[in-house]
Amino acid sequence: MRSCSSFQKRELLCCEVIFLKELYMKLPALLRKHITINILAASLAVILFFIVIFCFSDIVLALPCLILSVLLIVKTAVLFYNCIAGNYLEIKGVCSDVEKTPFRRRVKSIIVKAEDKKLKLNAHYSIKNVNIGDALTVYMSKKSPLYNQNGIYIADEFYGVSVDKEE
Repeated sequence: MRSCSSFQKRELLCCEVIFLKELYMKLPALLRKHITINILAASLAVILFFIVIFCFSDIVLALPCLILSVLLIVKTAVLFYNCIAGNYLEIKGVCSDVEKTPFRRRVKSIIVKAEDKKLKLNAHYSIKNVNIGDALTVYMSKKSPLYNQNGIYIADEFYGVSVDKEE
């Protein structure tokens, strides 16, 4: 068995980092944004963990920051793996209905018409500026459960929705 020199190991690591960067840049902008936000939030939680440890010297106060950072890192790694492995669906369609809450007028659900099927997305985060007739791109995992109700497929889990305004 041959051993590698430190230069060869560094070169191999550099090539792997460049390869991951190329894979990251090939992802859709919305998925890159989600991955970047999760990485930044995990980094902030790690920094906060060390600040609490050094300032207060109390592991009990710092432990929630560490747990949060680990959970965010795992969530980001799973999302990145699913994206580079192609384990996501990209559904393009037109918004056919927008359901809003009565008081704050926040988007509650969106119905997307793709080909001859309808897909209802229950909004679990803020989706803004969606109107009927806008072109939408929905990113969701291939393993996301879909439920059929009166000819409309309902999805509760999805990575994100990209809105392209009609001109």
